[in-house]
Amino acid sequence: MSMNESELIDSLLGRLDKVRQNGKGFLARCPAHEDKENSLSISTGDDGRVLMKCFAGCRTEDVLGQLGLKMRDLFPKRPSQKSLTVSELAADKKLPEDFLKELGVIDQIDLFDKQFVRITYRRQDGAMSPRQRMRSALKAKEGSAWSKGKGILMPYGLWKLSMAKEAGYLVLVEGESDCWSLWFHKFPALGLPGAEMAKLLQPEQLEGIPRIYILQEPDQGGESFVRGVARRLAELGWQGSVSVITLNGIKDANDLHKHSPENFEAAFRKALEAAVPAPQPKDKETDAPCVAIPAICADNNNLTEVTGLSWAAVHNANRPPKWFRCGGIPMRIESNDDSRPILRDITQDRLRHLLARHIFWYIKNKDGDRVPALPPIHVVKDMLATPNIPLPVLTRVVESPVFAPDGRLETAPGYHEASRTYYAPALGFIVPTVSDKPDGEELTKAKNLLTELLCDFPFVSEAERAHAVSMQILPHARDLITGPTPLYLIEAPSPGTGKTLITDVITYPAQGRPVTTMTEGRDEDEYRKRITAKLMTGPSIVMLDNIRRRLDSAAFSAAITSPCWEDRVLGESKIISLPVRCMWLATGNNPALSSEMARRTVRVRLDAKIDQPWLRQSFRHHDLRSWVKEHRGELVWASLTLIQSWLKAGRPLAKGRTLGMFESWSEVMGGILGNAGISGFLGNLEQFYADSDAESAAWRVLVKAWWDKFEGAEVGVSELFELASALDDGPELGKGSEKSQKTRLGQELVKMRDRQFGELRIVLAGERQRAKRWKLIYMIGQGSEPVNLSEPNSTLPIVDENNILNTKVIGKGSPTFTGSLTQVAQTLPSSPAESLFNPDELALLKDSPPEDVAGLTNLKKAFPGSTVRAVLPAPTEEPISDTERKALEMEAHLKEVCRRRNLAFADIERLWPSVEKRRRQQKKEERENEKDKNEKPGW
Repeated sequence: MSMNESELIDSLLGRLDKVRQNGKGFLARCPAHEDKENSLSISTGDDGRVLMKCFAGCRTEDVLGQLGLKMRDLFPKRPSQKSLTVSELAADKKLPEDFLKELGVIDQIDLFDKQFVRITYRRQDGAMSPRQRMRSALKAKEGSAWSKGKGILMPYGLWKLSMAKEAGYLVLVEGESDCWSLWFHKFPALGLPGAEMAKLLQPEQLEGIPRIYILQEPDQGGESFVRGVARRLAELGWQGSVSVITLNGIKDANDLHKHSPENFEAAFRKALEAAVPAPQPKDKETDAPCVAIPAICADNNNLTEVTGLSWAAVHNANRPPKWFRCGGIPMRIESNDDSRPILRDITQDRLRHLLARHIFWYIKNKDGDRVPALPPIHVVKDMLATPNIPLPVLTRVVESPVFAPDGRLETAPGYHEASRTYYAPALGFIVPTVSDKPDGEELTKAKNLLTELLCDFPFVSEAERAHAVSMQILPHARDLITGPTPLYLIEAPSPGTGKTLITDVITYPAQGRPVTTMTEGRDEDEYRKRITAKLMTGPSIVMLDNIRRRLDSAAFSAAITSPCWEDRVLGESKIISLPVRCMWLATGNNPALSSEMARRTVRVRLDAKIDQPWLRQSFRHHDLRSWVKEHRGELVWASLTLIQSWLKAGRPLAKGRTLGMFESWSEVMGGILGNAGISGFLGNLEQFYADSDAESAAWRVLVKAWWDKFEGAEVGVSELFELASALDDGPELGKGSEKSQKTRLGQELVKMRDRQFGELRIVLAGERQRAKRWKLIYMIGQGSEPVNLSEPNSTLPIVDENNILNTKVIGKGSPTFTGSLTQVAQTLPSSPAESLFNPDELALLKDSPPEDVAGLTNLKKAFPGSTVRAVLPAPTEEPISDTERKALEMEAHLKEVCRRRNLAFADIERLWPSVEKRRRQQKKEERENEKDKNEKPGW
C-alpha cells in the first residue's frame, strides 16, 4: 500500500467510532444510523480505493455525507490527468466557441473534478442519442471515450442531414471536427467516429441524397475509410453516385480551415470538382465485387414471405455460383488445409453464417430506428426444408479442364452448367491450347506423351496398356459417357511392382495431387458409410487401395453401376441421393473377386517377372513423379487432344466387344483409343475372369463333377454336399458344422439358380418333402433352348413344321433329340469328319441326306463317345399331330429305359397296347371338345 493509499484509509478511520481490526479490513459504527454494533466494513481494493459497506443497508453516499466527505474521497489521488474545455477546443480548431456550443459541445466535470468536453450526438429527429462522446484531449486519440450505457452508436450529424437533401450531396468524413469545419462554411457533412465505423450507415439516413463524396485523408487509415464506406454503400444497395475527394496533401477539412479560413470555400469546391469515382468495393472474405444486400425485418412472422426473400437474396449473392445443390442437399465449395477444393454441406450454422453476411437483418426499436438483429433460426430451418432447393446443381469438383456432354471443352475456372462441374485449377496451372481440329502430328504427339508416361511399367499385354491410357483420359471425358464406368483394377503378383506408382502418376495430371485412398470395409455397413462420405465431397476419382480380402460387396457393386447413390446421412434421419460421376480405382496383389465384382471390373496387370521387383534399376524415368509434375499441363493437353480428335471425327464408336452394363463407356473409350490407333482395349476379359473370378471357377469344378456323377438327374443338397466336400477347388462353404455348411450350399444354389457354366445350366427341379431339388440341363449353343438330357421328350426348337425329322441319338451320356437336323447343323459349328463314325454308323448314314449327315456329325462332336443307333425319318407327306408325336416320343423313351436297364424291348412290348389305347382316347376327347366349341355360343 502506497503512502497516499495509507493516508487515505487512516483519514477515514479517524472519523469513525469503535474501529477494530477485522482480517485485512476494519469494522466500525455506521454514522448514518443509530448503530449499536460495528456494521460498517472498511477495506482497501486492489487499485487503492477504499471499499465501504454498511450491513444495515445504508447508502455509501449517506455514510460519507455524515462524515463530511464525497465519493471522490474514497479514491487515491492520481497524477494530474489531462483535461479539456470547450474554449481550448475551439481555439485549437480555430472555430468560434459559441458556434461549437450551439452544436451541443459543452463543458463537464467528472467525480474527480477533471474537466472534459461532451460532444452531443443526436438522432435525425433531434433527440439525444443514448451514447455520447467524451473528449479530454485536443487529439481524439489521446483522450476520447464513449459514455456508458445501452444503445447503438450513430454517425455524427444526423440531425443536420436536411442540409444534404437541400444541397443534393453529402460529404462523409472521419470524426466530429471535420463536420464542424464543413458546417461552419455551409457544406453538408456527416461524420463517422473512426475509419472502421462505416457499418453505422443505415439506408434511411441516405434517403433523398443522390450523391455522396468521401473525404480521403492522406494515410493508410484514409484508404481503409474509403474502402469501408464504399463496401457499406454497396451492401445497402445504394444507387446514387459515389466519389472520392482529396485536399492536395492537407490532412482533413479542419486542417484546410486552419490553414486558410478565408479561402476554405473556394478550395473545397475545387476539391469537389476534382473528385474521382470511388473504387469498386470488394468483399473482405472473397475479394470479389460486393453486391447490394437487401434488408429483411427479423420479426416478420410471415414465414413464407421471409423465406422467399431470403432465397432471393442468396440467389442474387450467388454470382458467380459458389453455393450448390448436390444430391438434394445444399453444399458450398471450401478449401482444405492444402488449398484443395472440397464440398461441404451447408448445415443450419453454415446457412446462418451465409444469411448474416448477405442480408441486413433488423428489428425496429421503440423510436422506430432499425437495429441490427440475428438471422432468425426458424427462417434458417424453413429454408433448409425447401423442396428442390433453388441452387445450381453440382455433380463434382474438377481440377483440370473437362468436356461437357455436348462436346464443348470447358477451360474457364468456376461453375459450368452444361457439365454441372466446378473447375478449380491450382494456382499457376496452365494447359497448352487444344486445337479445334487436331491434325495427325498433334495426335501422334499426344499419343506418344501418354505412352511415355507408361513406358517403365511391366504390362502383361497390350490390353493392360490400353486400359491404363483410358484411365488417363476418363476424368476429362466422363461427361461424354451417359452410363456408369467400371472399376479399374491394378493388380500384380507381388508387392513392389508399381501399382501405387502407376495410380499416382496416372491420376496426378487430372487432379494435380496424388489421389486420396479408401481402404476396404469390414462389412457392408462400413462400405456403405465410406462410399457415402466419399461421394459427398464430389470427387473425380475414388480409389480402394491394397485389397487383401476377397472383394465381394453389394454396396460397392451397386455404387459402381448406379447413376445415383442413395443412403442415409450419418447421424440424421434423412436420405440423400448423390450423383456418381467419378472414376473407380482399386489395387491389390492377385486379388480374388466375386462374380458380381468381376463383371464390373477391367484389369490392368503388372508383372516384372522377377523375385524382388522393387530392386529394378533400368528405368527411363528414375523419378517419374517429378517428371509427371513437371509435364502436368502437357499430359492434360495430350488427353484433351485425343478426345477432341475423336469428337471432330464424328464420335466413331468402338467396334467389337463391349462390357455389359458399361456399353456407353465401352463405346466412347474404345472409340477414342481406336481413333488414336491404340489397340488392345477389352482384350483381356476372358483371361481376367478366369484368373480373378474364383467364385465362378469353383462352381465350374462342382458342376463338372455334378454332371459326371448324376448327369441330368434330380439331386438334393445332401447329395451335392457329399460331392462338394470331396472337391479341393469347390465352392467355399465356411468352416462351421456340417449342418451349417449344407445350409450355406443350399443358399448358394438359390443364388446360382438358372446360372449357366459352359453348356450346363443349374435349374430348380421342384421340391420334395419341403426340400428343394436341383438338376442340370444341357444347352445346345449360346442362347438356345435347354435340352434336358434326362428326359427324352425335351426337343430342339422346330423351325419347319412340315419337314420334321425325329432323330434318336442313343449312347452313354447322350440325349434323345426331337427336331430338325438341318437346324442342328446350323446351330453347332459345321465341320464334316467321317472319322467320327464307326462302320455300323456309316452304314446307317449311307443313304441319308447331306443335311442329316452334317447334323449328326456336329452332334457326335458335341457328345464324344456317343453312338448312332438309328436314323428314323418321319413321313413327310403330311404333318403329324401332337398326339402322334407324343406316342413316338414315348416309344423312344421306353427303348431308352430298356437300354439303360439292360432289358429287351420285347419284355415291355406288352405295355404298348395300353399306350395305344390312351392315344385313341386322347384323340376321341379332342374331337368331342372340338364339337362342343362349334355348338356352344360364346366360345
